[in-house]
Amino acid sequence: MDTGRKSVFIACGQVTEQERALGRKLAQLVEELTPFEGYFAQNQSTLEGLTENILHALNRCVALIIVMHPRGSVTGLNGSKHTRASLWIDQEIAIAAFLTQVLHRRLKVAAYVHKDIRREGMRDELQLNPVSFDREDQILSHLPALLLKWAEAERPQHRTAGV
Repeated sequence: MDTGRKSVFIACGQVTEQERALGRKLAQLVEELTPFEGYFAQNQSTLEGLTENILHALNRCVALIIVMHPRGSVTGLNGSKHTRASLWIDQEIAIAAFLTQVLHRRLKVAAYVHKDIRREGMRDELQLNPVSFDREDQILSHLPALLLKWAEAERPQHRTAGV
């Protein structure tokens, strides 16, 4: 639901209850620590299509929190195996990259990638500088300081006379 507030898009897995709980916690942190609305698709109750909601939410967001959980092994043509992340989240990252690089929208980004996941596709070309994690509490302990910086950057800067 669009409340008119700037939003932070939370791209987090929703396959397990643990992942959905993390996404809800991240949305709650955004709401508590910033002036932004936390958008997590799992929290939606609507008759519109999921993709429509996601595309609209990405279009209106000012920041993106990415959490990439392992989604299984992939075998390459040469027989090498690696762990892949969510294709949904990879697509959301690609859309956000389009918004930034083609439409010149400035988006803040916080990226967290499980230590077992290999960089591939567009993520291999972007400078996301993700924080590696193997436990979700590492995300929850790292993110609040970053959110506070985002909130501080949103506050109007008061200038003193003569400066």
